[in-house]
Amino acid sequence: MKNKKGDKMGFITLDDRSARIEASLFAEAFHSAQSLLQTDAMVVVEGEVSNDDFSGGLRLRVKRVMSMEDARTNLAESLRLKVGTEALKGDRLRWLGELFKRHRGACPITMEYTGQDAKALLQFGETWRIDPADSLIQALRDQFGRDNVFLQYR
Repeated sequence: MKNKKGDKMGFITLDDRSARIEASLFAEAFHSAQSLLQTDAMVVVEGEVSNDDFSGGLRLRVKRVMSMEDARTNLAESLRLKVGTEALKGDRLRWLGELFKRHRGACPITMEYTGQDAKALLQFGETWRIDPADSLIQALRDQFGRDNVFLQYR
């Protein structure tokens, strides 16, 4: 579809299985998001929601569409890793350090340690910041369990 100026624009339906909303993408947003917009693709959408007087529902005017990985990189405030004494035995600390080195970035890391007689919340230094890529998150979940790896967002 084209607007009055002849620029491409589009309408999409966003569905998270709990609700649906129609969203409009005007020229700039449509152009930058075109490659991400595919049936059943998971994306993160940023925009403005307002009342739609015509339908009586809500409408969303999209400003930006991001892939899940781009959203993690741009919007993640920190990575939180919950570990116990057993989780840090053997070569796991060395493995963890090597994994973090391979995924350097800007996202801070916090480790929530729970031992038999102690608890600690450790904030890693700036040299240990990571890029929260899919491969890093999956490796951490495989090693420490899905329920022990969290991303906190802004």
